[in-house]
Amino acid sequence: MINEAKKKIRKAQRELRKLPPETQRAIGILGGKVAGDVANKIYESRTAEGKILWEKSRIVHHGDAGYLVREHGRNEKNPFREGIGEGLMISDSKDIDKCFYPKLEAVRAKKRKDH
Repeated sequence: MINEAKKKIRKAQRELRKLPPETQRAIGILGGKVAGDVANKIYESRTAEGKILWEKSRIVHHGDAGYLVREHGRNEKNPFREGIGEGLMISDSKDIDKCFYPKLEAVRAKKRKDH
């Protein structure tokens, strides 16, 4: 079953690379948003105690993970990966005040301005 899944993934990657970059990015945004929304729904379905445990065990918000994925996608010139990251960030926008990436973006903007 795992080998079959790997084959499907490789085929999907080949097909995705045939599409224009804007389309690859749009598909990534949709996929990232759906994945983030699923995480949000799982969290919301928890009891109060379950939410506390979730928050204590969470390493990062999915918006922060999305920021890292988006930046990696930009560096690699991979519009699909960039889109996935952006979709995760969009999905986690209600928790932006709990994320670290806005501070990183502010530092980057200041560096660009200073140079």
